[in-house]
Amino acid sequence: MGSAFRAKKILVVDDEVTVRDLLKDTFVIEGYDVRLAEGAETAFEILKEENIEVIFLDLKLFGQEKPWPAAIATGEKPSRP
Repeated sequence: MGSAFRAKKILVVDDEVTVRDLLKDTFVIEGYDVRLAEGAETAFEILKEENIEVIFLDLKLFGQEKPWPAAIATGEKPSRP
């Protein structure tokens, strides 16, 4: 891999800890740099602070409204009416 190798950053967003941990363990073994979020708010904080290249997102996050998956994917938090 050489010294120029930089691990791609992956964000896993899921409200189930077992799913988050399973995906993290799998990606870390493959050499990826993984961040975890249990919901939309945490995901937005991570997206503000880090250059995430890939997002694995639970489309049925508990308690989230419909615009959240698209908003997380774009990194733009939707405004509330």
